[in-house]
This record gives sequence, structure tokens and C-alpha cells, in this order.
Amino acid sequence: MRSAIVSHKDILAPRIESSIEEKNFLEYLKWQNDKELITTIIINPFRNNALESVDLGSEEMIKKPYVINDIHFEISLKKTTKRPSYKSAIENFKKEIEMLKTQYDRGMARKGYKTIDGELFLEMGYVVGVLKESIEKSKKGKEGFERKFELISPENLKKFVPRKVTIVFGQDYSVQTESNARVFVESNNFLHMYDEYAEEFKKKVRDDSFDIVGREISKAAAVLYSFDNYRFQHIIIPRYLIKYQKVIESLTKQPPRNITKKSKIGDMEKIKLIIIDGAEDFLKEKKLLDEHFLNDYKPTRAGDRIFLRADGILKRVRDYENKFRNLHYQQQIRLIV
Repeated sequence: MRSAIVSHKDILAPRIESSIEEKNFLEYLKWQNDKELITTIIINPFRNNALESVDLGSEEMIKKPYVINDIHFEISLKKTTKRPSYKSAIENFKKEIEMLKTQYDRGMARKGYKTIDGELFLEMGYVVGVLKESIEKSKKGKEGFERKFELISPENLKKFVPRKVTIVFGQDYSVQTESNARVFVESNNFLHMYDEYAEEFKKKVRDDSFDIVGREISKAAAVLYSFDNYRFQHIIIPRYLIKYQKVIESLTKQPPRNITKKSKIGDMEKIKLIIIDGAEDFLKEKKLLDEHFLNDYKPTRAGDRIFLRADGILKRVRDYENKFRNLHYQQQIRLIV
């Protein structure tokens, strides 16, 4: 065995075409490794060091010019509340309703419920409170920062895409020098342009695999591509993603001042309009009540309180989860050794 120290690595622009050929598989896999190397050694160290130079302090947002000789960047830093986990909010809400059903079935007394025609009904105010509490809990610990690091000028550098990026091992690319800044910008441009070719090839392989295994797959599927010298395995993993924010809006969205056929109104607000304002016929005329709405909830007024069917609440949540569920595919391309 022989070993030697490597001083540098030249990363050439990938020659990836969208055809299903051995050379394109090899170029694609090589590009994934090269992209990770450039990002890890050049991009992240330089950008992170620049961003750390700006302190937000008590400001909510700050934009600051960042200049290295004739290269002008802009750093943007803004306090944010990251999007809460709406999935956990809905899951916690369902668990609470299911727990109340279990307690009811076991004969455990609890305020805020009624038995109507042998079924459990829950007070709407309590139901809305449980959902709001679940949403608030999902927001905790979500505060963070949105950071942007953008090149402003010179214009010729913004547009320049090299055909090659050279990584010099042992060089500290985090140091904020003009030469490192140029390498950072050129490397970033290099990645953005040539990653588009890789993505096009990936889509081509996906479509070709779908032609073989079919598009209606519910479980992971794999296709083997065998060529003269190498074999490659393409794995497709279906994933269902639910837009839980849409589920929550379908339950809670406030009605607009002027209600039309296109208005989006949450179920809890529709029930108020029906029971308190007597707007059932109006909502039906606007086609804002589906045929199952009243049968699911069976809203019942008792004094100044409104009660909803517990099983109907859970059914509506599940129906909305199915309505806003979209199928996505994860892909992996591997060399079979």
C-alpha cells in the first residue's frame, strides 16, 4: 500500500446530462460528494464567520453592509418565531379528546360534557380551549434568527461561474480575506448552477423508475440499473406530508366581514353562526356547509353553552388530515459494489 499527502483538489464542472446512461449516474454521484466537500470546506466556514461578526442585540432586525476591499456583502439578521409544530398541536388535541372519551366510557365524571342519545358531547368552549392550548404549546422554544448573507457587488463577480473550483487543503477559508471572499462567491455560484443539472438527471431517473414500478406505490420501491461496468440502485420512498396548518385553519378560521361562496370559515366559527346567529340556511345557500357537517358535530345548545359530538370532532380532524395530505417521494441513488 502507498499513501501520500494531497495538497489540493480540483473539482470540475459535472458533465451530467438527463439521459439514462452509465456516465451520468457516475457524474451524479461524484457531484454529490464534490458538493458536500465545497459546502463543508469553503461555503459554511466563510459564511458562518461573517455572520458571527454581527450582533443583533436588542434590535428586532438589522441590515449591515459587510465589505472586504472591493467586495460588498450585506448581512441581514432578524429575530423570528419559527413556524410551530402544527402536527404536534393536532396530535395533542386528538389525544385530549380521545382521553375524555376513555374517561367517559369508564364512567369517570367530568365537567363540560353531556350525554345525548347515548353519545358523549363536549362543550365547544372547552374544545376550542384545548385546541388553542395545544397550538400555544407547539410554539414554545421556537424563537430563533433568520440570517442572510448576500453579495451586493461587484456585478461581474455576482454573475461569474467558474468551470472549476480548487480546494487547497490546509487553507483556512473562514478567514475574511478578499481572496477567500472571491473563492466563496465563485464556489457558491458554481454549486447553484451545476446542481440544477444534477436535479434534472434525478427527475429523469425518477420518471424512468416510475415507468417500471408504476406511480401508485405505497411502499419503498427500488430499480436496478445495470451497465457495462457498474450497477446502480435507485430507491423511491413515498412519504405522505399533511399540511397541519390547513387542518387547524379548517377548524378555527374566523369568518370574513362579508361572507361569499369562496369564504374560508373554520368549523367552530360556522357552528357559532348556525347556533347563535341562525345562519344555517345562509351557509347552505353559499355552499359553505358540506353534507356531513351537522351530522358529524350535531351541535346542541344548552343555555348559553354549545355542545359538540366527541366522535364527530375526531372524525372531522381525520377528514381534514386526509384532505390536506400530499404524497412526496424521497430518492436515493446508490452505486452497487
